[in-house]
Amino acid sequence: MCSGYGLSESYIKKGLNKFWSKKITRVLLPYAIVVTLLVIFRRYDIDLIHYILEITGLKTIYWYIAYLMKWYLVFFVSMLFFPRQSVLIFALVGVLMFLTLESLEIEQTPAFLIGVLASKYKDKLAKFSRHSMLIQVAVFAFIGIFFLGLKQLPAIREYFGSPLYSFIHMMHNMAFALCTVGTVSILPFIRKNEFLIFCGIISYEIYLVHFPFYPSVGGDFMLAISLVSISIITATLFYAVNRKISMVII
Repeated sequence: MCSGYGLSESYIKKGLNKFWSKKITRVLLPYAIVVTLLVIFRRYDIDLIHYILEITGLKTIYWYIAYLMKWYLVFFVSMLFFPRQSVLIFALVGVLMFLTLESLEIEQTPAFLIGVLASKYKDKLAKFSRHSMLIQVAVFAFIGIFFLGLKQLPAIREYFGSPLYSFIHMMHNMAFALCTVGTVSILPFIRKNEFLIFCGIISYEIYLVHFPFYPSVGGDFMLAISLVSISIITATLFYAVNRKISMVII
């Protein structure tokens, strides 16, 4: 959702100028560095072909990277050749992805389009009253809780891995995401919290450095706290390095 919004905002301001150079330096290069370090220190034991597929984002355990690259390509081609039909194209691609991709990616299919629409109609959204936003947050919370509860039913659990189960998962994911966005929009002290703003800035680096170690946490609370703390510190340093690299290349 944030990616769809950010890409749309960038396109409005700058068009497709340096589109791929920015994606390579800001997304693929940091990712390739992390994967290379994991291979060197034997967190990943892969051959050369799989290594190349990993660092290019074509086939990777970082599922979000591969998913993001698909949307980058769709966005670039749509805006280059069919800008007026882009929203329709994003909707059709979302449906196609829902029907063909793996479960984790299926659950995110409406998110990109929602982000683009939020950018497209941000002026109208900004005019919503606080009362109206509260109602929308409540509605999204109700929808999220409903589908989350539905997913827990044994009869639904039997459909795990099916399009039906993925659809239910997708609905509570999107509902809670929109509920979160709405809550932040009506609570300015959250939007202005410097620590949260900083975590937002380095969020991609946090994702890259924590992801390989997340499965090791299990249900251990202290390990979780340690991973969060170490990830934020490491991501802060990594972000500073990435900025310098981006400034040199771009």
